[in-house]
Amino acid sequence: EGVVSETVGAAVVPELGLVTGLIAVVSFILLVVGAWCVGEGGEILGQKYDASIIGGLVIAWLNTAPETIFFITALYSNKPSFAIGAISGSTIVVCTIAMGSCFYLGSIAKKSGYFTLQTSVLKQCQ
Repeated sequence: EGVVSETVGAAVVPELGLVTGLIAVVSFILLVVGAWCVGEGGEILGQKYDASIIGGLVIAWLNTAPETIFFITALYSNKPSFAIGAISGSTIVVCTIAMGSCFYLGSIAKKSGYFTLQTSVLKQCQ
C-alpha cells in the first residue's frame, strides 16, 4: 500500500489523508483555545498587577516562546536556514503588519477623537 501522489511540475505532492486533515483541524482548534487562554490570562494579570508591565511581558514572552523553541530546534538539527527564516520571518511580520496596523488604527482614532487609555496607563503618562 503506497501513498497516492500526484506529479506537479518536477515535484511529487502526496495526497493528504483523513488523519492528516483531522490532526490539522484539532491543532487549529487547540491553537485558538490556547491563544484565548493567553489573552485572558494576560488580562487577569494586568488587572491584578500593573497592566502595562506584567500583562505585556507575559503575553510577549508567550508570543515568542514557540518561535524560540523552533529556532533552537532548527539549530540543533543543523538546519540554519530554517532558524534564520523563523526569526527573520516573525520580525518582518511584526514590523510591517502589526506596527502598520497600530499606526493606521491609532491615526484613525486620533482624528475621530475616540481615544481612551486604561487608568493604569494614564497614571504612568502623568
